Amino acid sequence: GSFSKALNGKTYPATGVLQCDWSLETSEANGMSIEEFGLLLTGDVLFSRKTRAPIAKDNTFRLEGVWKIIF
Repeated sequence: GSFSKALNGKTYPATGVLQCDWSLETSEANGMSIEEFGLLLTGDVLFSRKTRAPIAKDNTFRLEGVWKIIF
């Protein structure tokens, strides 16, 4: 299964840089083993992805991150 949600926000901190801020709150994706993060375009088209060691998500913590795209 997968879990997806909208970005918290996006900014352009420098010329040619798009910054996408995201978070998973304490009430989201609980019980999932998170091994992959990705940016989805309209129509659920995968634009970019990152794999990592599994994170056992539960309601005791939240995750947050930044995805920067340099163009």
